[in-house]
Amino acid sequence: MGCCGQSRAAYSAAEEARYQPAATPPAASGRTAGTTTATTGGVRLHFTGEARVRVRGPVSGADYVFSGTDPVLTVATEDVEGLLRTGYFRRAY
Repeated sequence: MGCCGQSRAAYSAAEEARYQPAATPPAASGRTAGTTTATTGGVRLHFTGEARVRVRGPVSGADYVFSGTDPVLTVATEDVEGLLRTGYFRRAY
């Protein structure tokens, strides 16, 4: 029988793997997983939270990573309205 620390380590590893970006073929989306800047222009959004979050663009499927220390990113124009509707983002000027 293993100790409780082994279960905790296994759980942590599983959770970390769960938040890794999915591989997206470049031909399918025009972007690779982990892209944080739109390739055909975009809009700068400011994340209003403090935690580190990874969100997937609702239209483009691009991955964006925001945090309290890095709250402003350029996102694909087609993702802006969906992200603003969450209430966690505002336009950065």
